[in-house]
Amino acid sequence: RTLALPRRQYFSFRREARVLDRVVRQDGGKAYGLLFRASTFAGEFCESLGAFLAREPRVASVAVVGGLGPGAADDAAGLFAAPPDAPRATALAYLVGSLPLSVAAVTLDRALGRDGLQILGILLRTAEQRRSAAC
Repeated sequence: RTLALPRRQYFSFRREARVLDRVVRQDGGKAYGLLFRASTFAGEFCESLGAFLAREPRVASVAVVGGLGPGAADDAAGLFAAPPDAPRATALAYLVGSLPLSVAAVTLDRALGRDGLQILGILLRTAEQRRSAAC
């Protein structure tokens, strides 16, 4: 099952995590996916989503689909609100690179620009080495 979250600007994932905790508990042992479509992220979103995923191993996939507008995959106008001196979409790359082992699939559709993709490549290589060492 994939749970499509509302399109909006997220500053945190705490409220959504409380609701999803109840949904997942009521439904038993099924695997879930989270879908964020045309949303933006700021504040403590990455930390609170990461904490939710770490304590909820039944969420096995995360998908982020960028908007269709100009600059949707551009770090200067990407999915993350950040200080002007920091690339915006790189926070998503760091989040993906630190996902718990229970998250088996990640989809990023128009969600990262060039800088974010480079960072993600480095983080994924590191995560693969970590997974290999854990086996």
